[in-house]
Formats: sequence, structure tokens, C-alpha cells
Amino acid sequence: MDITFCLDQLVPSKQMNRFHSGLREILYLRVQNSYYIEYCPWKEFGDPSINEILQFIQDHRTLPPFLEFLLNLEKEKDTIQCSSFLNHFLATPDSDIAKAPVVKIKTPNSLFQLNQQIDHCKSVRLDFNNYENHDELLVWANSLTQTQINKIQYIEDPSGNMAVNRQLLSLGLMLAADRNDYDNSIYTFDIYKPNIDGIPLNKNVIFSSYMGGDLGRYHAYLALMKYGDLRTYHGLDTPSLYQNQLQLFNVRDCHAELNINALEQVYSQLSEKKWQTL
Repeated sequence: MDITFCLDQLVPSKQMNRFHSGLREILYLRVQNSYYIEYCPWKEFGDPSINEILQFIQDHRTLPPFLEFLLNLEKEKDTIQCSSFLNHFLATPDSDIAKAPVVKIKTPNSLFQLNQQIDHCKSVRLDFNNYENHDELLVWANSLTQTQINKIQYIEDPSGNMAVNRQLLSLGLMLAADRNDYDNSIYTFDIYKPNIDGIPLNKNVIFSSYMGGDLGRYHAYLALMKYGDLRTYHGLDTPSLYQNQLQLFNVRDCHAELNINALEQVYSQLSEKKWQTL
């Protein structure tokens, strides 16, 4: 397989998570001089490093299965029927969350800051990234009113401790697995990242950006178009994560459409990169 590569960096607009605050390394691969894929590892969450991926390709003269999946999407991009999709609204400190049908809120410094936000939401998804203070997590969960519990669609990766997660479940809270164990039966939803997870699983799948570059977001969109449930709210649009990030989707009232002009710019930029032979 004819594969060339290019290394680059993404500059975050703000700190992405509590484990890593610096530049993000990104790998672009060009296959048969025609097809492009990207890999942006989150090593703090267990993703293989770029060097490990390049070594795998050198040793096997082929791509790892999850990148092969993206390559097939890239090859099929002109035949996959594209349409609009529903995308949840990502809350920021100054955003108006009351109007959005579905809001996603990232974990604040203290969970008790969430309650007032939940009260203002119609429906909310919470992302805890395995909250480390289990005592606070359980005290907070027990403080929720039934009305607040009814508004919470799910809590994503609430805790790395399964006993704690089962206690949340016993309170009537539904859970979603992102970086946690997909196969554990306590999770109702899977947060599925096409760029790292390969072929989607047979569960209630929420298609999500893996917070990589614009090409990766486009491939996640193609996976949604081919495999996803377009009646469900997803999480592909993650605006303003990086400096110089393109507006790949035009979003209005949580309805998102692919921005063709931005997509053309993605491929124009790729064609201008300097490629190295493996």
C-alpha cells in the first residue's frame, strides 16, 4: 500500500481537559496519492501515539483497522448520501441554554454549579470525564430533584468506579460510555467516535467528534450519514476548539448542514502539504 505522511500541530483555543493543555499533535496520511485520513491521538485517554501508528504501518505495510475504516469512508465520500443532522448545543459560560432542545454541559469545578443550569435546560447531557471526587459525585446525585433527573438524558463517563456508577443508576440516572468500557451493561448509550472506534456498535449510539482536525470531523460526519440514526441528537459540531479551525458545519437551532465551501478548503490545504515517504 502506497502511504505517505505529514505531521502537524493543532493549537487549542483553550485548555481541552484537566490532563493536557498544550499543542495537539496530528498525523495526516495520504494513500495511493489520492485519499486522505487523519489521526489526532489523545494519549492521556489511552490512544496509541503517532510514532506507534507509523511503526505499525511500517511493520505491516497496511493501516490499523480503525484507520482502514476511515480510508473506506474517504473512498466512498462521493457516493454517501449527505443530509442535515441534529447536533446538541454545547454550553459555554455565557451561552443561552434555555432555547436549545438538547444541551451538553462539561463538568464544572464543582458539580453543585450544575443544578441551576439543569433547571434552565429542556433536556441536558452531562460529560463528567470520570469525576475523581466520588463522595461529591454521590452527594450531588442525591441532591437532584426528580424534575432535574428527568431532564438529564445521560451522564457520560461519570466515574471510573463501577460501584459508584451503579449507585447513580439506582437513582434513575442513565449513563453513557465514552472512554469507559462499552461492553458494561450499566450503560444505556455509547458515545461513538468514528475516528478511533472503528465500526459502530449495536447500541444507542451518539456520534461524536474526537476533537481532532477538520478532515477527521468530516469523516465522522460521513460515518454518521452511513451508519447513524438521524433522528437522534449527535455531537459532531465542536466549534472554536482550535485556532484556524474551519466552520465545517452551518448550524441553526441544533440543525447542522455540511459547509461545502469549508470542505473544499480542507482538501485544498491537504494538497499543499509536504508529504514524506514511510
